[in-house]
Amino acid sequence: MLRKILALMEAGRHAGCMDQIDRSLLNELQQDADRSLDDLGELVGLSASAVQRRISRMKADGTITRVVAEVDPIKVGLPVTIVTTVRFERDGYDHTRDLIDKLQARPEVQMLQMVTGQYDLLIVSVVGDLADYSAGVLVDIEGEPNVSRIETNVSLWSIKSTKALPVLG
Repeated sequence: MLRKILALMEAGRHAGCMDQIDRSLLNELQQDADRSLDDLGELVGLSASAVQRRISRMKADGTITRVVAEVDPIKVGLPVTIVTTVRFERDGYDHTRDLIDKLQARPEVQMLQMVTGQYDLLIVSVVGDLADYSAGVLVDIEGEPNVSRIETNVSLWSIKSTKALPVLG
C-alpha cells in the first residue's frame, strides 16, 4: 500500500510540466466544458487552434480523462446519497477483490476509495431510497465474509459537491 501512495506522490510531481495557460484552460474547462474553442481561446489568450492542440495533448497524456455531463441526481430520481465505511478482517487486495469487483460494477456507486484509519473502504452511493440501497450495495457488503464492520451514513443535504480540481499555477 505504501508503494502505491509513494508512486502517486511521484506522479504528482510531474504535474509541474503544465504551464500557466494549461492550468487556466483546465480551470475554465472544469467550469464549462461546453464553451467554444474561440471562447476558451479568448479567456486564456490563445487562438482556437492552439486551444484545440492543448486540449488534444492533455487528453492524449491523460490529464483530461473524460468529458461528461453533470446530472442533477434529484431530477433523475436519485435523491439519497449514502456514505458507507467498511472494515475488513484481513488486509490486501486478494481478500477484498470480490467485493470491490461487485461494487465497481454497480452504477449507483459513485466513489470507491481504499482509505487509512478506522475503516478500510469508503463507498459513496446515490439511490432512489433506502430500500434500493439495502437491496443492492448493502447486500453485496453483508455477503462478504471478510467484512468485520459496516457503518452507513445517510446525507441529509448536500452542501458542496464538485469534481472540479483546484488546478493552481
